[in-house]
Amino acid sequence: VIHCLAGIEGFVSLLLQFPTPQKKSDSNLISSLQLVIQQCQNWSLSSIKPNKLLLAISSLAPHLVTIHGQSQQDAGEFLLWLLDALHEMHKKATKVDMTEEKQSLIAQLKSEKDTIQSLEMRSDDIETYRDKLIKLSSVDYSILEQENMSSIYKMCCGQLFEARECQQCKRVSTNIEYYTILTLPVPQNTNSDIRLCFELFSQIESLNHSHNMFRCTCTIKESDFPTSASRLACLSYLPSHLIIQLARFSYDYARKQALKNQTPVVFPVTGLDLSSFTLSSKLKTPLDASQPTLYDLCGFCVHTGARTTSYGHYIAYSKAKDGAWYRFDDNYVSLVNDIEKEIKQPFVSQNTYLIFYKAKRH
Repeated sequence: VIHCLAGIEGFVSLLLQFPTPQKKSDSNLISSLQLVIQQCQNWSLSSIKPNKLLLAISSLAPHLVTIHGQSQQDAGEFLLWLLDALHEMHKKATKVDMTEEKQSLIAQLKSEKDTIQSLEMRSDDIETYRDKLIKLSSVDYSILEQENMSSIYKMCCGQLFEARECQQCKRVSTNIEYYTILTLPVPQNTNSDIRLCFELFSQIESLNHSHNMFRCTCTIKESDFPTSASRLACLSYLPSHLIIQLARFSYDYARKQALKNQTPVVFPVTGLDLSSFTLSSKLKTPLDASQPTLYDLCGFCVHTGARTTSYGHYIAYSKAKDGAWYRFDDNYVSLVNDIEKEIKQPFVSQNTYLIFYKAKRH
């Protein structure tokens, strides 16, 4: 994970200019992470020993890293923790007092959001509400910017827009969520391109009584069964740096067995186009020219050797400033001559777990 982050210029720049936290344990994490990232920038074919970084992380997240008797941990879980920790530290270090003007703006934005969400929208008349839905997404992101933004979030936080349609009355309810790591489903037993993963993610999903707790206002009694509904998710705000986690791991409770989906998934080195999966595309409205939709690859992480993230082995691939690609396998570092060919190898395509993309500049 650290090797992949070291290949992201925006992250490297942000980290090396990171304000020093007041709390000692936080400060130790930042200084040791800065040192390791700087060492990674040499892009030499020799390994490094991040002992101070491991010690700093273990003091803050002993459930993820322990100095003695370290067991295998989920790289995705570690990355999520690291991004959240850096986000909170950056917010504290750059905290600005809440002015009356800012409080008034936030109150105004929340009022506008409540007004839009209170509208009784129907799926058979959705064109009437297209502009309102786009506005809702924009307003909610503005609230995030005012209340809970940091340089980490500016870099890798995206917005998901979810709409649920009641099959009984056709009313549409909306929900907005934020992510720093976007989890995508992986199809079963078929060679796949990552675009198919995005298609599965954004396709209309039927929510039946067996696994849905959706309850519409048209339900007559509280004791009634939850309403059947359909759900649609789309990308309403894409970050400048997109981190994807492929949902390869699951657990069969009947068999009490961990499972790993090893469907081959290939992904483009350049020009990943996500415009067709955006809210604007679903509503058939013009795309915001300022929002990124095209991405280039800057790193990925492969998990091998086990059906669970509690075991196995991780290998990282990362792109250097000069465009060269490197493979990091514990103490072994090697130059990758043809990254597109490497991605298509079964060893990689069946086991890629985390993928790091950077938006193309306009």
